[in-house]
Amino acid sequence: VRTGNGVKVVDLTPITPNGITITDVGWNDPLKLFAIGYDRASDTPGIYEVQCDGSRWSARGIGSVLPRRPDSITVGAGQVAVVSAESTIWEQNAGSWQSLHGEHTDGVAPIYVD
Repeated sequence: VRTGNGVKVVDLTPITPNGITITDVGWNDPLKLFAIGYDRASDTPGIYEVQCDGSRWSARGIGSVLPRRPDSITVGAGQVAVVSAESTIWEQNAGSWQSLHGEHTDGVAPIYVD
């Protein structure tokens, strides 16, 4: 809404499925997001793929490799998703998760991987 002092956002509509809390997102391409969060009822962590309008929610899971709930995610067009979990960095590899570049990598909040 435009006002005399600028612009403000009102009446946002949640796009997450009921019971899911999202804690971080990364743009996968101009229309798709990867998100991390958890199911409030079971406290089960998850990684999700979703269209930017909230449609096509798809759970990607965290597998049995990640040490804990992911706390940060980064991804980009043509890149694999990278998350931090319990102060370590993990990359997506064929639907699973592995240590960054196959080695134990300490770190948090990845923003770019080369």
